[in-house]
Amino acid sequence: YAVMLGILKAGGGYVPIDPKFPLDRIKAIADDASLRFVVSESTLADTLASGTQIPLLRIDSEAKAIQRGKAELGAEVRRSFPETTLSYVIYTSGSTGRPKGVMIEHRNAVAFVATLRSIYRVSQHDRVYQGFSTAFDASIEEIWAAFSRGGTLVVPTEDVERSPSDVASFIDAHRITYYSTVPTMLSMIDRELPTVRTLVLGGEACSNELVTRWANSSRRMLNTYGPTEATVVATWAECVAGQPVTIGHALPGYEAYVLDELQQPVAPGEVGELYVGGAGVGRGYMNLPVLTSDRFIPN
Repeated sequence: YAVMLGILKAGGGYVPIDPKFPLDRIKAIADDASLRFVVSESTLADTLASGTQIPLLRIDSEAKAIQRGKAELGAEVRRSFPETTLSYVIYTSGSTGRPKGVMIEHRNAVAFVATLRSIYRVSQHDRVYQGFSTAFDASIEEIWAAFSRGGTLVVPTEDVERSPSDVASFIDAHRITYYSTVPTMLSMIDRELPTVRTLVLGGEACSNELVTRWANSSRRMLNTYGPTEATVVATWAECVAGQPVTIGHALPGYEAYVLDELQQPVAPGEVGELYVGGAGVGRGYMNLPVLTSDRFIPN
C-alpha cells in the first residue's frame, strides 16, 4: 500500500501484478506495459529475475538504502499533476482473448472515490476488509474506502481468504464493518456477521435468497456492477428483502444507457446493450488503439 501511494504521489502509474500469476503472464504484462521497474520482495523477485531484464527493487533487502533516501529527502515534497495523469493499469483476465491493460487516470479514480462518501457512506469509524487481489480492481473499492474516508484497512493473510469459515471468524475478531465480496463467497458463509454494517456485492449475479438472508434494518446491502474500463463500479442498487434484485442506477458522475445496434436508446422493456459513460470511463487499452476506438466511443 505504501508503494502504491508513493508511486501515485510521485506522478507515476502503477501496474499491480499478482505473484500467483504464471510467469509467462507476468512477463507479458511487463513487456506490454513497458515497466520501468518492479517493486517486490526478495522471495518473489528472485523467481522473476530469471525471466526478465526489468530492474527489480527488493524493498526488504534495500530497506537501509530506502531509509537513507528518506533522511536525505527531508521535508515532504508536494507536487501537482494534471488530472489526466495515469493512475494505474489493470490487466483483464484474458478470458475473451489477449489480456488487455485498462488505463485509468487520476480523474477517473477520483470520480469513483467520491461515491464512497455519497453512496457507500463510508466514514472514519469504518473498519474495511481488504480481501481482493490488488491485481483486481475491486481492491480499489476496499483500499480507497478506508484511505479516502479516514477509516481502517484490515488485511487478512492469504490462508484466511481460502476458507469462508476463516473469513467469517476474521471479520468477527477484527470487528469489520465494511465487507465487499462476491455472491459465491457470501453464500458459503454459514454464520452471522453482526459487526458488518455495509455489505457490498459485485462481480456476479446476486440472488434474492442472499438478499433475504443478509439485508436487514441494521445492515445496508448494495448490489454493484461495473467493468474495469469504467473504474471499478458504474451502477448500484440498495438491496431490500422481498424486492427484485437489479443492478440499479448509475453512480453520481456516471451515466448508463441501454442502446440498440445503431446506438440509439431502446424503449423501456426492450432488449439492448448497456453502455457506461461519465467521469469514470478510463483512457482506453494499453497499446491497442484500434480496440480502444471501437470500445471507447465519443458521446
